[in-house]
Amino acid sequence: GFVFYGTVGVEDFNYPELKQLEANLDTLKIPNHIATFDGDHRWASSKLLTEAVEWMELQAMRLGRQKRDQAFVDALWNQRLENAREAETNSNQYAEYLNYKMLAGDFAGLKIVEEYEKRAATLSQSRAVRQAIRREQEQLREQQEIAERVINMGGRLLAEPTSRAIALKELKTTVEGLLKKSRAANENNDRLVVRRALFQVSAQTFEAALYNYLPGRQYNLAIVNLLVAEEVTTDLARIPFELARAYALNGEKKPALAALRRAIEKGLTDVTIIENQKDFDSLRAELEYKSILTRATKEKVPVHQP
Repeated sequence: GFVFYGTVGVEDFNYPELKQLEANLDTLKIPNHIATFDGDHRWASSKLLTEAVEWMELQAMRLGRQKRDQAFVDALWNQRLENAREAETNSNQYAEYLNYKMLAGDFAGLKIVEEYEKRAATLSQSRAVRQAIRREQEQLREQQEIAERVINMGGRLLAEPTSRAIALKELKTTVEGLLKKSRAANENNDRLVVRRALFQVSAQTFEAALYNYLPGRQYNLAIVNLLVAEEVTTDLARIPFELARAYALNGEKKPALAALRRAIEKGLTDVTIIENQKDFDSLRAELEYKSILTRATKEKVPVHQP
């Protein structure tokens, strides 16, 4: 009794979830439309969100829940048909297949779609489309494999100090290689896969630390997860700030102060956030702590609050 419209950036770590949801909804024959856009974990553009509302209106008309506005239907039909024919002109069979498939599904009952259903069915059997579908499935698996590999390497940081140092070095080397791939100048699918995987690692480890391990007073696990998150997300002040909290709560003053200083270097300059954090009480008497506050006050970079 419902329809679903979803949007997701092609660099968003949630991309595999939306693609799997699309497949599940298709199997259940629930009307759905998953729209992708260039970008990561963020809101879609106003243009795409407008298209989402238009699609909902279209489905309400198709299902008889709203009076049909033929001019509205025709305008959307012509626009979608133009997109499909543009893909055909550009010899992009996979895009052509997706457009004709969506055209047939979205307008069933409102327009004569049999021609486009047949076109989509024919294209689905073409070598180019089958290869594109297979490659996308491989990329979704690759993303998960990369993410699991990095997270498993992070788990080795729980070892005793000597082994931890070796594990941290290996983690840094691996992440550096992945970051290099993610920053490749040429646009390619491998770059997108690595970006999504690193974003997935960052989200999983950061959220695990913040919402599970810190509240559960499992400070060593929180520290390890935040160390991994900081390796894969190098420019976010929030991560070393929370790492400083975890170290302080675990009674490790020196690494706590080092993490707090990194948070300042990455843009945290609002000293009230630091001063109001009770978890830093054990650090207040340290000269390094006072030096950090002084630097935060003097920094001239924009404030990025945790």
